[in-house]
This record gives sequence, C-alpha cells and structure tokens, in this order.
Amino acid sequence: RDWLKLCASSFAARSRSAGQPLYPYLYEHPAPSSSPPGWGTFHTSEVPYIFGVLDRTRRPYTEADERIAAQLQSYWLNFIRTGDPNGRALARWRRFAPGATQVMGIGDAPGPRPAVSSPERLAALRAYAEDGGTFSPL
Repeated sequence: RDWLKLCASSFAARSRSAGQPLYPYLYEHPAPSSSPPGWGTFHTSEVPYIFGVLDRTRRPYTEADERIAAQLQSYWLNFIRTGDPNGRALARWRRFAPGATQVMGIGDAPGPRPAVSSPERLAALRAYAEDGGTFSPL
C-alpha cells in the first residue's frame, strides 16, 4: 500500500503541469462478506458504492454501506459537476500538493489520513527516492 500510494503521488507530482487539481484518496471500508474473514478492502471495492448498485450483488450490505455509497456518490457528483469533490455535509477533501503526507480517507470515518502507514516508512521511502529509487509501477 505504501509503495502504491507513493507511486500515485509521484505520478500526480509529474502530472501537475497539466494544471488540473488532483484529489488522492484511500478507500478504507471493507467489503462485507457472508463468510468471514472475507477480502477486506481491495482495489475496486468502492465501485458498487460509487455507482449505487449495492442491491445487485450477493454481499450482505447494511445501512452503513448505504451511507458510504451516498457519501461517495456525493463526492463524485460534485467532482463531475464542478471539478471539486467538496460539498455541504461532506468531510473536506484537500487537493494534492507535492510533498503532502496525507490523503483523503473514505469509508466509515472520512477525513485526512497518512498516505504512508508510518513516519518511519515514509522516511525510508523518501531516503530510497533520494538515493535514485523511483516510484513508478511500470
């Protein structure tokens, strides 16, 4: 996760020349499972929430899942309409800034989160980059 978040940050820093604001996030709500332990939170697990299709799967979604779906849909619709995901009754989502150490956490308790899991890992990954290491997934 840490390496991927820094890959995304590296990409975002290089992409800023396009002049468009970027809004990084970390989706944190585990997908419900009828037979624990389940898969937890995985890449694309937020997609049914964004598109409002919770009722079209066999997962045991709850009212909490519906609230998260409404939250995600509000952010995405605001972004589509205005280029900014923020709106009334939503936790503030900050734009990407080079060197930022936080991203938006989306899920049960939305708000800023560390992009990297610990200050020590962030320091180690920055040292790696300073020694010539790259954060490109390619």
